[in-house]
Amino acid sequence: HRLQRSLLAARVADPRRTPMSALGRCSRAHVVGCVCLAIIIVACGTCIFVALLAHRRPATTCPARVPLILGTDVDVDDIQAISYLLQSDVYDIKAIVVENDGWSSQWDNVVNVMRLTQRFGKPKTPVVYGPTAGETLLNNNYLNAGLPPTRYLPNSFLIDYVPLPFEVRPPAWQSAAQIINEILAVNAGCTTLIALGPLTSFAAALHRDADVFRRGVRSLVISGGSFAGNASTLLEAQQAAIAAALTNPAGGFPFGQPDDSSSSGEFRGGSWNIYADPHAASEVLASGLQGVVFVSSGAQKNLPTAADQQSFIPSGVDCPAANFSVAALEQAPVSSGQSFADIFWWDESAAVVAEQLERTRGGSKGTRPPDVCTNWVDAKVLVDLRNGGTFSWTEVSPFGASARICLDASLTAFLVAYWPVAAGCRL
Repeated sequence: HRLQRSLLAARVADPRRTPMSALGRCSRAHVVGCVCLAIIIVACGTCIFVALLAHRRPATTCPARVPLILGTDVDVDDIQAISYLLQSDVYDIKAIVVENDGWSSQWDNVVNVMRLTQRFGKPKTPVVYGPTAGETLLNNNYLNAGLPPTRYLPNSFLIDYVPLPFEVRPPAWQSAAQIINEILAVNAGCTTLIALGPLTSFAAALHRDADVFRRGVRSLVISGGSFAGNASTLLEAQQAAIAAALTNPAGGFPFGQPDDSSSSGEFRGGSWNIYADPHAASEVLASGLQGVVFVSSGAQKNLPTAADQQSFIPSGVDCPAANFSVAALEQAPVSSGQSFADIFWWDESAAVVAEQLERTRGGSKGTRPPDVCTNWVDAKVLVDLRNGGTFSWTEVSPFGASARICLDASLTAFLVAYWPVAAGCRL
């Protein structure tokens, strides 16, 4: 109290003096109070500084190997892409989610993925059942839907064509949304998602905890997305012309027209991984994620398979997975009743491009193969949800989400990058 009166008197006597200047005029009787006040001022400043440091968001330090969550519908191209990523030295696969609304059956494919994790020395990798239903009620209740063809639903590829032993461990007990967000919370700002199938489980994780999901994801790579062939923008006139050629058969296919000329049951203008659950894809894109990448259907159509492509496996080195990878290539058309001309390096290309992007992000280490993607475009992308011939199309729009789109790809660059990893070569 004496100190307060002394400071007030000094202020009244000379308004130009600050209260702090009165500290220097304290009497001996007030020395102890002056010292205490100085200590309090210093202590308070220190506390404020420490508090600010405590609340400051620390810089993200990511692991050397990128945490990865895969979403897949486990067609043959998924099997080869998963095999590739299990052997990658770039990624640390934290979970593989098997979707229920994709190209082949979930009940077959959870155990098929576990065959792969066992084969490539990662048996403890959690393999998860995706949600029993997607965000979109699709064409499953319509007589003429036909997508996917029912002959593709059972998946005996790893039993009858490229046999791998059954993995006796049980699948993960968590739901897809639960395990995705658990991983994202631990690896915030560091995790890559790769969608080799519909985005159903990623949308479920977004809905479970949007903050954890958005903070956790560093990059989302989507296999597919059709952008008017290889054009950088989907012009309204182009869209209208294609849509005019599509008719919805009475009592049958309500959302887009199947392409009858394609033995794989594709449809003009769209891509399967978006079409299988376009509402989920729309929600994930609209959530504000950063680092969204499309390896487009147009780019993938530049990557046909052929029987002699295993010639890109390096010679003179140990490649312990070569027999499996070559058999998977050779048996892909046999298992589906197709020819090599019908089969492309769809999801495998997304895996290779995603890995190349991570290597670029981390800085080049040693000699890197040429980039698979030869034409990148930055654009804003949304999913067309109008009931009609353009339903599920990915479109460039000012109202869309920021994304990078790979529009063209080099087959030679892909084969050079793919085979050493897929074959497990010890270079």
